[in-house]
Order: sequence, then structure tokens, then C-alpha cells
Amino acid sequence: MSGFGESGRVASLDALRGGAAFAVAIAHYLAYRGIGPFRAEAASALAVEIFFTLSGFVLAPQIIRCVRDGSLATLKVFLVRRWMRTVPPYLVALAAVAVLFGQAGWADTARYALYVQNLFAQHNGVDFFPVAWSLSVEEWFYVTFPALAMAVAALARRSDPRTVAASAVLYIAAVTLARTVAGDLATWGVEVRRVVAFRVDSIAYGVLLHLALSAAGTRPRSGAATAAAGLTALAAGALGMHTALLTAGESTAAKHLFPFVAAFFGLSGITFAAFAAPAVQRWVPVREVAYFGGRISYPVYLFHLPLMMVMPPWTAGLPLAAEFALYLAVLTAFCALFHSVFEVPILAARPRYASAPPDVPAAPEPSVPALTAGRA
Repeated sequence: MSGFGESGRVASLDALRGGAAFAVAIAHYLAYRGIGPFRAEAASALAVEIFFTLSGFVLAPQIIRCVRDGSLATLKVFLVRRWMRTVPPYLVALAAVAVLFGQAGWADTARYALYVQNLFAQHNGVDFFPVAWSLSVEEWFYVTFPALAMAVAALARRSDPRTVAASAVLYIAAVTLARTVAGDLATWGVEVRRVVAFRVDSIAYGVLLHLALSAAGTRPRSGAATAAAGLTALAAGALGMHTALLTAGESTAAKHLFPFVAAFFGLSGITFAAFAAPAVQRWVPVREVAYFGGRISYPVYLFHLPLMMVMPPWTAGLPLAAEFALYLAVLTAFCALFHSVFEVPILAARPRYASAPPDVPAAPEPSVPALTAGRA
């Protein structure tokens, strides 16, 4: 059974993506309602780290293609594809939040629109669209890392995956050094954890995972031993991440270790999802729910905050459980409609690469790295 489904999507990775998006939406709802705000923030942070490493993992084949081609035309296609995927929905959500907060036309909104509100520090006077910090990290990774990898390939006169791996290690080392030397631990959460210059390396770990699995040539298996190993790694990562978050306010070591523990958590989850792909693919109801969650994950991440802002007049007097159920139902319905009406036409219009990706599977049963060949 192939790990591929509709349009090359991978159900297990879509499940991870959709689960992370709803985890953020649920965590922010709980915090908004004053239910375990610290734990809700920890859960939201865990989900965002999955997004980071998953982005690197699924984009790795396109980055390898840019390096192998060594062509600015290929890099342009990569960037245009990413911008058409990420920027239009973001601007719609930003406009909605700006209007709701009465911020339309302000300098803060302009910085959000240019993804520079948290480039080197928190530059906005009012952080009225807080989820945007992670999206800025993503956008600056798209611009900086492929360009670095292509430059390293040109200097080394090598364009194989090892060059991409070396570039990823260099990239992570440079950002780690900057974070260690210049990061302000006194305001770590706002001025380090959520600043582009100190966190953009988090996506490069996903690229390294893709390269490692590709080099190993591992095929996904759905046996109990593989599932248990993946689940154990995932649990270990979650435990380490949770411990780091709990002690971040007091422990300098926890703050320094956070990016590495976070990367381990994300990589563990992706590895488990990759190895579980055949089992998820065979279970039709779960597969279809996973596809749906993956399709609407980005709108869920973007629009759950504005929905929370406009819901209180509708839900006055409702029991908490009913309010929560209504919140999830309206969010899901709106995001499904937004994806179909707004995102799908834009995705269909994106430019295509001139040649096939470097790791399109030749056999019906793809290797684990080939699972990244779906739509991104």
C-alpha cells in the first residue's frame, strides 16, 4: 500500500499537521477562558514546534531541487509557491484581526504584513496578532536557508544532499551562537523564543531528518514494534519539552536547552507519523479525517483568534461545554469553506517546477523520505 493519497498527500503527516493546528486553537481557547493558562500555553508551544520541524521535513525535497539545479529560476519557483501558499490567507486573517482591534493602518499592522514585527526583537507596540510570530519564522526560513544552501553548493562545487546537510548544520550552529550570545534570558519567552533571528533554525532540523531518513533508505512499517518505538520517542520528546517549559521561568539551562528539546519533540512526532503512514492509509475513515485536518490546518491556525474575539455575544449564557463545542464547530466549518473558496484556486495557480523532484518514488511502496513528496 502506498503512503500516498489524494494529490500526493500523506494521511499521517496531514493528521499531525491538523492535530497541531487544533491543539493551538484549543489551547488558546482554554487560556482565554482561564482554564489552566500555563498548561494551555505549554500545549500551544508544543504544537508550534511540530509545525516548524514538519515544514522543514516536507520542504526538504524542494530545497534539494534548488541546490541541485543551482538555478535562480528554480529558487524563484520555490519562493513563489511558498508565498502563494502562505501569504494571501495570512493577509486576510491579519486584516480581520486589525479591524477587530481597531489597528487598521497602524505601523504595527505594516510590520506584521512584512513579517518583520519580531525579526530581531519584538518591534510592535501592540502584539495584537500573536500567532504571527511563528509565521515570520517560516517566511524568513524560506528566504534564507535555500539561498545559503545554494551558496554553499556553489562554493564547494557540490550539489548533493550532503551539501544541504552541511548547510543545515551551519545554519543551526550560526543561529544557536547568535541566540546564546545575544539572547536576553530575562525576557526569554518574548525576546528569544518568539524572535525570528533566534528561532529560524528550528525548521532546519526537519530538513536534517529528511536527509537522515533518505540516507538510511528506510521503508515505513506498521508493525507493533515500529509503532511502539515511535510512540516512545514521541512521549520522551513531550516529557522533555514539558519539563523545559515548566522550569523556563527559573532555569537558565532550560532556556538554553529549549530549542534542542523542542526539535527532538517535533522530530519524534514526524518520525512516528512517517512510519505509521501505511497503517493510517489503510484505515479509510481515519485517512479521510486526516486529509481534511491537513487541508484546513493553516486557516485554523490563522483564524481561531478572531473567532474567539467575535464569539462572546453569541455564546452568552451557554454552558462552557456547549460554548467550546460551538467554537470548534464554527471554526471547522469556516476553515473548510475558506480553504475551498479562497485557498484552492490560489494553490492551483502556483507555478510548477521544470523537472521532477529529486526523490519522487519509483516503486509503489515509497521509502520514508518519499513521503515528503506530497503537496507543500
